Amino acid sequence: MEVVVHCATTYGLRRAVLPVPLPRAAARGYRDGGNLAPEQADGPTTFAEYLLARGYSGLRAEPR
Repeated sequence: MEVVVHCATTYGLRRAVLPVPLPRAAARGYRDGGNLAPEQADGPTTFAEYLLARGYSGLRAEPR
C-alpha cells in the first residue's frame, strides 16, 4: 500500500487508497520479495528514495 500512496503523492493524485486483502501465502511471498529478481529481492533503496533520486518532488524519504 505504501507504493500506491507514494505514487499518488508524486503525481499529485488525491484519491482514496483502500487496502486489498491478499491470501496469506501471496502476502508472505510479496513480503519476502518473491515477486522480485532473486539477486535484488532486498536492495538497500526504498521506493521513496528511488522516486527522490529520479527527481520527483512532493515526497520525503522515510526513516528506515
